[in-house]
Amino acid sequence: MAHQKSSAEPEEGPLIKMKDLLTTIGVSKATILYYLKEGLIPKPVRTKSNMAYYRPACIERVRFIKDLQSQYRLPLAAIRKVLEERDQGRDVLSLIEMGKVVFGAKATNQVNQKVFCRMTGLTPKQVEECLSSDLLLPFENGMFDQEDIAIGQFLKGGFGVGLSIKDLDYYPRLAKETAKREMAIRMRLTKDLGFERNVSATMELTRAARSLRNYIFERHFQRSAASQAPSQKVCKKK
Repeated sequence: MAHQKSSAEPEEGPLIKMKDLLTTIGVSKATILYYLKEGLIPKPVRTKSNMAYYRPACIERVRFIKDLQSQYRLPLAAIRKVLEERDQGRDVLSLIEMGKVVFGAKATNQVNQKVFCRMTGLTPKQVEECLSSDLLLPFENGMFDQEDIAIGQFLKGGFGVGLSIKDLDYYPRLAKETAKREMAIRMRLTKDLGFERNVSATMELTRAARSLRNYIFERHFQRSAASQAPSQKVCKKK
């Protein structure tokens, strides 16, 4: 679990050069620049010689971000929210736990598109069409986890018996509308709650929505399938 030291605490120690920051933390310069661009770490102090120096708290902050990224499937917006709340001195363990409930654990054994095609049997063109129509929704662009692979294999089987992407485009439409309504309900029910109650209610609503989706869709499918079951016609012998 990511630790909880607040970056809002007083900073001590000398400022740090970029190369020393990279050596201490073990990350790339591109990672630091990306965090800077996204506002996840404070801007460096620049001297007249145009040298950039980073505050000592950046070491712990970057480690905290990397810890979140390695353990949880948190999008950038969720990580930013965790950092903002932590900077206010709040205990963010419950917020991190909420992120785990909503987004799931960090995916392991991700593969690139070339490997994904080989594992699913889908062609690169089919993959691109599925991506553009939201039938495939990898959490990280260009990388596919085990859930993506399983769906890719099902799609390959469906295409093999005549299904087309157009046949399936109602799934993304229904999903977007469902998500929109669920988010509206969540905002209505939690907007006046304090931080801890908001987090707790969001986790309960997420679990309930996930269960209801699976239950209602599956039961409607089962009822429809039962009503369309082929009848057994008895042929009279002449």
